[in-house]
Amino acid sequence: MMLLSGITIYGLISLLNLLIVPLINPFPPFFRTFIVTALMVAIMTYVAMPRMTKLFAGWLYPKFKR
Repeated sequence: MMLLSGITIYGLISLLNLLIVPLINPFPPFFRTFIVTALMVAIMTYVAMPRMTKLFAGWLYPKFKR
């Protein structure tokens, strides 16, 4: 899960830096950080991780035979 979260966060941070940060660049650093953090948490919680968990369910939760 850590590896999957790290890969997802890296991709989203790269995307936010490309698309959002240029738009909010005039704001103070504290406010920019708050906006990026709020967007990251919302996207990770409601969009990215549910899809990634479903996509990698076989790898994350393998079926063990006894």
